[in-house]
Amino acid sequence: MMYLTTILNLIENDKLGYNITIFLDGTQNKVGTDSIALIEQNKADLYADFCFFSTGNGIKDQATIEVGQRGSINFDIALTREHENNKNINPNLEISKILSRLYNGEKIAIPYFYYNVEKAKQEVEIRRYGTNLEYKTITKATNKNHTILEPTLEITGIISFPKFEKSNMLPKKTIANLHMNIVNNQNYQEIINGLQQRLKYNIPKDLKTELIIHEAYNPCKYHPQNPYLQKATALLTGAYKTPVEYQQKSQGIKTAQTIQTTICEHIIAIPFAHQESNIGLANEHLKIDTIKKAFDFCMAFFSK
Repeated sequence: MMYLTTILNLIENDKLGYNITIFLDGTQNKVGTDSIALIEQNKADLYADFCFFSTGNGIKDQATIEVGQRGSINFDIALTREHENNKNINPNLEISKILSRLYNGEKIAIPYFYYNVEKAKQEVEIRRYGTNLEYKTITKATNKNHTILEPTLEITGIISFPKFEKSNMLPKKTIANLHMNIVNNQNYQEIINGLQQRLKYNIPKDLKTELIIHEAYNPCKYHPQNPYLQKATALLTGAYKTPVEYQQKSQGIKTAQTIQTTICEHIIAIPFAHQESNIGLANEHLKIDTIKKAFDFCMAFFSK
């Protein structure tokens, strides 16, 4: 809305400095599934000098620019008893064993998973509250410009089929739903290959194993030294009256890499909201002054 309002205002006053294409990729809960194909098929018409991304959370009261984003893999692991009469194999138990083997301590135990992952160092911050000491571990980047995000793996659900059977009956099929965030230099296809290798071992022969990929896309690292980003940095600093903070986006945009490699090399990602914003609480965090700073930036950037 910040971009749309600014652009319409500049058009009405004949002050718009760029030709603009607005690309809306679905909604919060439903992403356009054909966006990548659409971009590739229309790359000649969509080609641009730079692209603004308008998602993400900034740092409170700070001018914030994102330097990249995570990729994502949503997938299921399914175990099925091929012979229903075999009562010695419990898919629920075997899926639990598989999931436990995906972790080794605090690390993800998939072959070559951390190959080329950007390294971060651990620092301990000590804070005193009254007579008590609180120890807090903070991950800080080896790159001075931004915090490095680590890859994550979440088990989001387990379901057995058929459901609502008697308690003493074994399920025929069990499915585990998982979600993975991957980071710079990781490749989702290499990770999927590692997952397939991991699933080959220690699975009873009477169980059929499936790895079902619902969605997968790679992380995207933005080019930091493009002239449009330098312009945005200078204008943000002037509008917010604070130095720019750099961060990586904790989630991803599925079309980002396609946009960067197909139609637009230079990506600028500036979140105007911040992590504590809550539109359900009127005037709680969305301060008029903060909105005005964002408008000042947009007007300056897109004007002739």
